[in-house]
Amino acid sequence: MNSENNPLVDRDQPACPQGDWSGFFAAFEGVEIPEDFLSAQERGQRAHDRDPFQWLNASSDLPIMVIEDRAQ
Repeated sequence: MNSENNPLVDRDQPACPQGDWSGFFAAFEGVEIPEDFLSAQERGQRAHDRDPFQWLNASSDLPIMVIEDRAQ
């Protein structure tokens, strides 16, 4: 596809340009964070055992998808 068909794509620019974080960090200058902000107990998180596809089962209304083994 050329740029005439897809004018919003600038092929000379990276897909994800490097950001400038200076403004983000400048927003924190002079900010005082309380000693009790997010205690060690509040920061501590238990291990997570999540399956993002647990809702997907054999009775789902999704079409059957076949994944070809391209390693062969």
